[in-house]
Amino acid sequence: MKRFAALQYAMEHNVSGGVTVWEVSHASRGSVAPLETVFSRTDGWCRDYEEIIVDGLRHYRLVGIACRSPSSRWLVLDVRPFVETVAGH
Repeated sequence: MKRFAALQYAMEHNVSGGVTVWEVSHASRGSVAPLETVFSRTDGWCRDYEEIIVDGLRHYRLVGIACRSPSSRWLVLDVRPFVETVAGH
């Protein structure tokens, strides 16, 4: 629930790059940061975001896109693990 609330807050209020953190316990915590805002004719206002999740000893880095619904809720349309690529490899 805290993760969802943090995502909603960050998407609605943070400037690009602004980080919102959440924590259930020291072992279960994370952050979310919107990266870019775009307007789509089909989906309205959408934001790319990065999310870091710590679950015990596991760390996850995710990227996704969320769009604002007419009811002012941010709905995640896509989320995937972040994979860094090196040019030429």
